[in-house]
Amino acid sequence: MTTLFVSAYKDIGRENWPSCYKRPRSKYTDMFCKMATAFHEAGHKLIAFVDQDVQEECQAKLSFAQEFLPISSVTTFLDKYEAIEQAIIDSAEYKASVPSSRKLNPEHVFGAYNLINHSKVNMLVAAKKLYPDYEYYMWTDFGCTDFPTKELKINEVCQPDKVVYAVKTRLPPKPISARQMLTTETIYVMGSEFVAHRNVVDNYEQCYERTLLALQRQGISDDDQNVVYQMTYMFPHLFQLVFVGDWFSMFRRVLNKTA
Repeated sequence: MTTLFVSAYKDIGRENWPSCYKRPRSKYTDMFCKMATAFHEAGHKLIAFVDQDVQEECQAKLSFAQEFLPISSVTTFLDKYEAIEQAIIDSAEYKASVPSSRKLNPEHVFGAYNLINHSKVNMLVAAKKLYPDYEYYMWTDFGCTDFPTKELKINEVCQPDKVVYAVKTRLPPKPISARQMLTTETIYVMGSEFVAHRNVVDNYEQCYERTLLALQRQGISDDDQNVVYQMTYMFPHLFQLVFVGDWFSMFRRVLNKTA
């Protein structure tokens, strides 16, 4: 077996957010069901960690038995650090670091939003414990609109002992600090889809947590795009970066085998 595909969803109340970022849960479940159907038809195993009510909502929309697992069975960064992250976001120092044009962005308002994104790696670790025989474990967002073909090039493209991320903007030669990243709209590394080789899944979670805690000590909270960007400089040996240029395109541009 080569690759296990992993997703998850936790309802953090986004349907009650300001209108520009508001998204009802039904939209997530609709998008997931479309993605799950594509994986099913292509013959790939996809598992998803969700709460029971989300499982029931999704399964009612699907014509096949999708494998769901309880998200409560996974100890996530959201479980561990929500109070700390929200306190940082609410602090005067943090607010002063965020320009007015970005102050309403969810990553600068909701600690839970940042932490549920950081918890993706916790889901991969949990998946590997349940299914230890796969060579690669690939994360795909619950609302991802990038789907696999039947034949994939993961073994050809992805290097062993690496975590493979898609890049939207090529990284500068000198790193941008985590605090500077709070001020920019530029997205470098995207967390919507990434692949981890079995040998690095656990170590990646440990390095991720170290980075997250280091940012917290600096009074910084941000989403996975900033944290993973910092990690590419802190732990370069862990990463393989592939340039794709736009969101939700890792399958389409890199991993799918086309005739």
